[in-house]
Amino acid sequence: MAVTMLGNLIDPEVLAQYLDVKLMDAIKFAPLCNVNRDLEGRPGSTLTLPKYGFIGLADVVDEGAEIPMEALSATSEEKTVQKIAKGVTITDEAILSAYGNPVDEIAKQLLMAIAGKIDNDCAAAFREATLNVPVTGKFGKDAVIDMIAKFGEDMDEDMVLVINAQHLAELRKEEAFMHVMNGQVIMSGEIGQIFGARVVVSNKVQANEAFLVKAGAVEIIMKRNVAVEADRNIVNKTNIFTADEHYVVYLRDESKIVKATIA
Repeated sequence: MAVTMLGNLIDPEVLAQYLDVKLMDAIKFAPLCNVNRDLEGRPGSTLTLPKYGFIGLADVVDEGAEIPMEALSATSEEKTVQKIAKGVTITDEAILSAYGNPVDEIAKQLLMAIAGKIDNDCAAAFREATLNVPVTGKFGKDAVIDMIAKFGEDMDEDMVLVINAQHLAELRKEEAFMHVMNGQVIMSGEIGQIFGARVVVSNKVQANEAFLVKAGAVEIIMKRNVAVEADRNIVNKTNIFTADEHYVVYLRDESKIVKATIA
């Protein structure tokens, strides 16, 4: 007769597959990022990444005059692949009691831990933006107009305004603000639109900042899939599960993001 051990109730392989499938959905800023998996399975922990500078806004040109020419500047940036990890210990009693479905809770908590850290790194990459708009006082429509203007003629592309909840009330008072309709959101936290920009509220953004982001401004490079391992402590009858991810997050295109610094 087959015997079911307590440690077998949570299959590490099944848990790893769950984390892989759900990870990008759980990363709030993933829809704004270019997700690159080309480095999965390749050796090396230090990456040399290209970084292009913005050529500047378009100039007014008189009839017959020459168009100003700019040189496309490219620099390289070295990034080290980082490993993030989290572990959970659960007792036999907790599994047996099935209080609150501990198996599902372990999966949920590990997913939140990894996705939350990657989101923090995306927010840190946002802060490296070189296109900046200073804002004094309340963050309202004038600030949004100035941020959109930083894109120059490239303002027709889809863009997302990421704000702290503290600025939500002020934006909602603006006549230009439109509440989001069911089924029209592209990412979690989206609550409306203003001047064509989707408005997303995130606690990852601080009260003294806001970001206007186009897709692909930031890149997430995944080195491998989420790895889950399990172990058994026979002394205190506990089950140990750890999950880790190897990745890099960096600002890929400075021309696709504008930062507002709010005084």
